[in-house]
Amino acid sequence: MGAPPGGPAAAPGYGPGYGAGGWAAPQPPQPVMYESNEKPTAAGVLSIIGGIFILLGGAVVAAAGSYVSSLTGGAAGGAFVGLGALGVLLGILTLVFGIVLLTNPDNHIALGVLIIVFSLISWVTSIGGFFIGFLLALIGGILALVWKPSYEYQ
Repeated sequence: MGAPPGGPAAAPGYGPGYGAGGWAAPQPPQPVMYESNEKPTAAGVLSIIGGIFILLGGAVVAAAGSYVSSLTGGAAGGAFVGLGALGVLLGILTLVFGIVLLTNPDNHIALGVLIIVFSLISWVTSIGGFFIGFLLALIGGILALVWKPSYEYQ
C-alpha cells in the first residue's frame, strides 16, 4: 500500500511514529504502582515475628521432650522431640515466607495461604509459638491474602 494522493502528510495516520502500515492501534493505559504501597509490609513483619515465636516454641517443645526422654528413657520424650523439631522447621519456613513476602509481593496469595496453614499446624508442633506466634502469623497471613496493590493509570 502506498501513500495517499497528495503525499504522506495529507492523510491522518501517516507520518513519523505510525510504522510501515501507516496505522497504529491505540495503546491501553499502563498501570504504575505507587511507591508507598508497593509491599505488604504489615503482613510480612507480623509473619516474621510470628515465625520467630513458632521457632522458639518448637525449640522449647524439643528441649522438654529431650529432658523427659532422658529421665524416663521412654518413647514419649522422643515423640515430643520429633514434634518440637517439626515446630522449629515450621517456624523457619514461616519466617522465610514472611521475608519472601516483603521481597516478592507478587506471590502474596500463595504465601499468605502457606503462612496461615503453617500457623495452624504450629498448634500441634510448637504450642502455637506460645499462642502469640500463632496469632501474629495468622494475622500476617490474612493480611497477605487481602493485600491489594494500588495502581495509577497514565
